[in-house]
Amino acid sequence: MAGLQRSFTDPRTGQTYAQAYVVIQDIRMHLMAHQLWLDLATYGDAAAASSGTKAPVANNPDFALTPAEINTLQNAFFGQLYQILQARPEFAGSVIVP
Repeated sequence: MAGLQRSFTDPRTGQTYAQAYVVIQDIRMHLMAHQLWLDLATYGDAAAASSGTKAPVANNPDFALTPAEINTLQNAFFGQLYQILQARPEFAGSVIVP
């Protein structure tokens, strides 16, 4: 599982996790309205995140992307979708045109 490793201090307890591991647990998006939220979970370390039995030390269920970040994501996302469609038999011989 991919994630972000960083130092994290829990503001509720003051406990510092030098190798905290942040993972995206869910994505809620409405691309045409330029709205996208991530549900982030922070674990004490990568082993805790991958164990499947450890609870996160922090959650951020409404981490919103900026409009510029959404535009970047949208361009990459749609590009990947067109590549997936192009590989399917019903779109054989199609060409992706910008």
